Amino acid sequence: MSGLIKRNLKIFFKDTGAVFWSLFGALIVLILYVFFLGDLMVKEAEASMGDLAKPFVFTWVFSGMISIVSFTTTFGAFTSVVTDRVNKIEKDLLASPLPRWQISGAYLVAAVVIGMVMSLAVYAFALIYLAILGAPSSTFSFSVIIQTIGLIALSTLSNTSILLCIALWIKTIDAFAALTAVFSASLGFFTGTYVQIGIMPEFVQSIIKLFPLSHSAMLIRKVMMQPYFGGPAFAGAPVEVVNEIKADMGFNFLVGGKILPTWVSFVVTIGVFIIFSIVAVAITLKKKK
Repeated sequence: MSGLIKRNLKIFFKDTGAVFWSLFGALIVLILYVFFLGDLMVKEAEASMGDLAKPFVFTWVFSGMISIVSFTTTFGAFTSVVTDRVNKIEKDLLASPLPRWQISGAYLVAAVVIGMVMSLAVYAFALIYLAILGAPSSTFSFSVIIQTIGLIALSTLSNTSILLCIALWIKTIDAFAALTAVFSASLGFFTGTYVQIGIMPEFVQSIIKLFPLSHSAMLIRKVMMQPYFGGPAFAGAPVEVVNEIKADMGFNFLVGGKILPTWVSFVVTIGVFIIFSIVAVAITLKKKK
C-alpha cells in the first residue's frame, strides 16, 4: 500500500499542470481581492477599524482560499484514479493480491497528504502576508495556528472522501478536466469567498449551507478571524452590529434566524468523511476484476 501511495504522490507533483490547475480557484480569489474587490471592502471597514481594516479583510480572504485549496488540490490528486482507469492500470491493480480496500486507501491517503501540503503552504503564505499587513499578534499565536491546522486536516479529510467517490466514476481525462474547471470557478461562491454570504439572497444562502465545504470553511474562518472579533477591533461595538458582521462574513451561519451551533458544523464535516469513506471502499469492492 505504501508503494501505491508514493506512486500517486509522484504522479501529482511531477505534473506541474495538475498542480497549477488545482490552485487556480484560490488564485482567482487572490487576484480578485488584491487588484479589485479588496480596496472596496477595506475602505468600508476603515472608518471603524482603522489600520486593522486591511488585515481583517485579507484574513477573511485567506480563510476562504485555504478552504478552496483543501478541496481543489485533493481533487487534483485524484488524477491518478482517472489515468489508471484510462490506461487500464486499474484492472491490473484490481487483479493484484492487494486488497481492494487498500487500493482505495492508497488513493485516499495520497490525496490527503497532497491536500494538507498544499493547504499548509497557502496558510504559511497567508501568515507572512498578514504579518506584513500588521495583523494582530494573536493571529500568530500557537493556539490559533494549531487550531487552524487541525481544521485544515479535518476539511481535507472530508473533501477527500467526497471527491474520491466522484473520481471513481469519472471515465475520461476530458471529463475530469471539465469538472476541475467547474470546481475552480464555483467554489468561491460555495465558501462565501467571492461574495459575502450575508449579502446573498436568502435561498442562495440556504443552498450554500447544504454543502459540507461551506461548514469547514466557516470553522476555519471562525478561528482565523477570532483575533479581530475577540480583540480591540470591535471593542465597544454593539453586540447586534458585531453579530450582523459575523453573519454577513460567514463567521456564523444563521438558520431560522438563529446562530447555528459550531458543533453542528463539526458533526457535518466528520460525518461526511466517515460516510463517503465507507462509500468509496464499497465502490471499489464492487468493481469487477
